[in-house]
Amino acid sequence: MADGNDFNGTIIEEFRANAGRVGGPFEGTDMLILHHTGARSGAERATRTGTTTWSPTPTPPSRSAPALRKMPVVVLDPVK
Repeated sequence: MADGNDFNGTIIEEFRANAGRVGGPFEGTDMLILHHTGARSGAERATRTGTTTWSPTPTPPSRSAPALRKMPVVVLDPVK
């Protein structure tokens, strides 16, 4: 499915092969594979999305810990 130059395709294949777990830079992150259809082309596509912990502003070590957040993920059901 994914060729050697298709980074997202490789990650999606690893996600499917390992029961939703991936390694490398995405290890330990929450990931979702979003399946969608092109509006004009009708082509079926799969896109990986994920969350990560981030701090909106760097906090010096002498201050309190940075506010860590998880980005929400929305799951949409197809319209019937």
